[in-house]
Amino acid sequence: MPPMRMNELGAATFVQPPSMSATLTRMERQGLIERHPDPTDSRSRLVLLTPKAREAMARVLTVHGAWIDRVTSGLTSTECEKLHELLTRLADHIETVDVVRLSEDSTADTDAEGTEGEAGCEGCEPPSAPHA
Repeated sequence: MPPMRMNELGAATFVQPPSMSATLTRMERQGLIERHPDPTDSRSRLVLLTPKAREAMARVLTVHGAWIDRVTSGLTSTECEKLHELLTRLADHIETVDVVRLSEDSTADTDAEGTEGEAGCEGCEPPSAPHA
C-alpha cells in the first residue's frame, strides 16, 4: 500500500476526519503506522504502514480469503462471477453517493402522506431490523 494523506484514507474508507485522526493516533501508538512530512505539500503528512502492520494485514487477508471461500461455497462459479460483477457495480455507485447528505435526507423516500415511495432497485427488499 503506497503512502497516503489522511484525507485520502478517509475518502477511501468513508471515515470522517475526526474519526480518522483518532484511529491513526491509536494505530501510531500501537506501532502500526508512521507519519512523515509530505514532500509535495508542507501542510500534509503521509501515512505509511509499518512492517508490523503489513504482517498483521497478511494474516487478516489470509483469514478473510478463507472466509470468502467458505461463504461463497454454496454458489456456482457463474453465480460467484455475477456476485462479483454486482458488488463491483455497487461499490462504484457508492463512490458517487453523498453519504452525509443521504443521512441528513433519511426521510427522502417518504411522500406527503408519510408512506414509503419507490427506492432502491427493483425487487430488492429493505433489510429488516436486527433482532435484539
